[in-house]
Amino acid sequence: MMFSQRGSFVLFMLVLYIAPVFPGNINDYVDNIEEDISSGDIQFSSTPPNILPVNVYYKSPAEWFEFNAGLPDVCRQDKCWDEELSDLKGTFYWPRSLAGENVTVECPHGALDTNVHALAYRRCEYSLSMEDGMYQTHWGESVTEACNWESAITRHLVKSEEDLFQAYNASNTTAILEIMTDVNNLLSHPELINEVDVEVAADVFEATMGEIGRASCRERV
Repeated sequence: MMFSQRGSFVLFMLVLYIAPVFPGNINDYVDNIEEDISSGDIQFSSTPPNILPVNVYYKSPAEWFEFNAGLPDVCRQDKCWDEELSDLKGTFYWPRSLAGENVTVECPHGALDTNVHALAYRRCEYSLSMEDGMYQTHWGESVTEACNWESAITRHLVKSEEDLFQAYNASNTTAILEIMTDVNNLLSHPELINEVDVEVAADVFEATMGEIGRASCRERV
């Protein structure tokens, strides 16, 4: 006797869950179900009926953590899965972590400032889903402000911007011209630059024009 995939699935689950507690002959019971399906007395909707165990609901996060603590790691739902993310600061590998944990990893290209630690941060968040009443985990935003840029051009431009302001403060016209020439050369290959490079270069040129305007005003005084 032929059945649809959903019908076969339901029969299998009936045998799996009901047979151990069924008081009579399970074969007779299955035969009756088969006849009902064949005659159309039992019909299936577009989705199979949910006869699997329902979700477990927890009164509090503590109860949720306690339940998951007894499960194999691969089955735990109170952890964020390991994840690899890449951006203009480089590629970061975030390990599998417990919900609520603040995770720290090293910056792939060192620190942006030599006075701070080259570390990036991310939190494994968890929240209560209003849809199914279950606690769910997800990674929060990566905090990578302390990390240096992956691109050598970006790192050079950022350093040039810092040197430029020092040259302005020292009124070192020769240094200013050298830095501006260097920045212009870095931007001569547009296929190699990114959006950060454009922003830094714009700040450099804007600061330069401002300094030229101030110098002009000082000469007129």
